[in-house]
Amino acid sequence: MNTNQSYVQLIDAPSNQYIASGRSDRDGGVSGELAELPAIDRKVFEKLRTELAQVAPELMAELIHYYLTHTPGLLTKLRQALDQADAETLNRTAHMLKSNSARLGAMTCSTLCQELEIMGQTGRLQGAAEKLAELEREYERARIAFELMK
Repeated sequence: MNTNQSYVQLIDAPSNQYIASGRSDRDGGVSGELAELPAIDRKVFEKLRTELAQVAPELMAELIHYYLTHTPGLLTKLRQALDQADAETLNRTAHMLKSNSARLGAMTCSTLCQELEIMGQTGRLQGAAEKLAELEREYERARIAFELMK
């Protein structure tokens, strides 16, 4: 399979197909309704790409690069916030990553961030560690898809 085919499959394949390739929910998949969503929403991604192509075609690559280089730090910050039971930092960081993910079409990442954001807003952190682990796995799927797009 060539790189272009890999890209299309990761963009279009729901998480459960990723899991079907030998990974379970526990060791690398996304559970529940989110498992039915692709790593990247092609319509959102292509709409942004089209809009940017008219103004600054190189900006799309820069946005992807920014997302890929800054998201690991945000994930670390989320993990630290959970370790310290810092609901406010969890809320703010999840909100930032939610927006960044949605802008590029990583909608499952965005949805998971929204759930973490709400946990931070309410101060109810029960289950947040599991949600973050899910987000980390889903980010890895999105990262691979974005890398294949380069």
